Amino acid sequence: MKKVLLFPYNYNCCEILRYRDMLIDYEVIGVLAPSGWGVNGKDAGIVDGGKNIGVNILETIDYGQDFQGVMIVADCTNEEIEQAVLIYVEDAISHNKEIIFATEVSDKVKELCSNKPEQITYLIDKQPTIKHRWKLLQINTPIAVIAGLNELTHKFKIQLEVNQYFSKQGYKVSHVGSKQYGGLFGIHSFPDFMYSDLNETEKIYRFNKYIRDIEKKEQSDIIIVGVPGGIMPYNEKFPGHFGITMFEVMQAIRPDILIMSCLYDNYNAEYFENLSTGIRHKYGVDVDAFNISTFQVDINESEQSRVLQYYKITHNEVTTLIDSCKDSSVPIFNIMNGTDGEKIAELVLNKLQEYSEAELV
Repeated sequence: MKKVLLFPYNYNCCEILRYRDMLIDYEVIGVLAPSGWGVNGKDAGIVDGGKNIGVNILETIDYGQDFQGVMIVADCTNEEIEQAVLIYVEDAISHNKEIIFATEVSDKVKELCSNKPEQITYLIDKQPTIKHRWKLLQINTPIAVIAGLNELTHKFKIQLEVNQYFSKQGYKVSHVGSKQYGGLFGIHSFPDFMYSDLNETEKIYRFNKYIRDIEKKEQSDIIIVGVPGGIMPYNEKFPGHFGITMFEVMQAIRPDILIMSCLYDNYNAEYFENLSTGIRHKYGVDVDAFNISTFQVDINESEQSRVLQYYKITHNEVTTLIDSCKDSSVPIFNIMNGTDGEKIAELVLNKLQEYSEAELV
């Protein structure tokens, strides 16, 4: 196991720390964030509204520690983040530490690293070309799809909880994750061709073949599919990607289980009933469970900046909201409270066992 520091530490990579016991080749011994982010010295759990992790966020690298490298987990398309990455990478390279990129990085960062190739590792999957016939193939392995109504809904946390639970129960799990760094956990990253210029029909056939190839090769008991992005626009001003990826996935495969995660808001039980009905009519499948995240849209800040901005809510506030929706016919969970992850996974297992018994009858 290679000991590493995570940088820059924020919501987008907090699963690497929370689920560090599931990592394949790395041991995370610390996390770093630029000083201007205002999280120095705070527990790493602050970034996602969950329980404390027991690791404090630092702003400078302590080279007195025993570690081999710094893992960069930021998308460097943001100019501010790119600048921070450049500073920390240059410093780490000068101290003969390895730089491990778990996501795509900018040309500026690649150029900085070009003089020390022996200290640089890129982890982005080299995915095979998917050859297909113009036909949807049947997939017999049970599929659990985990999606979000919008972004920042803890989809990847739910995926890892279900994966971990089934693995501990002795089941073989195949997993296509919604994060680019899924390979750190030994799972498949969402395929690049789904973000390409291929037309929608081509993407649907390819994704179907992609899942079928995984089924044939891995012979698993369950396939978990995490869908990136949201399934619908937040509103007319913030359409996101219009839920196109979810539509393509749901045409390519038919899930046996659908877990839907939502942003925090002033919901009631009727809202979830109506949402469940709408999803059933749109995709032809029932929602088996909802989850509520610890993020809520700050609409005033969003409209001023023209980019969605969020409040962070505590997991206790989410619990209070769920208690007020107890009349919902679809169960609602709080993945960040430390116990509902296992409950969601148990629900998935129980549903699949029910389907299996029904088929036998």
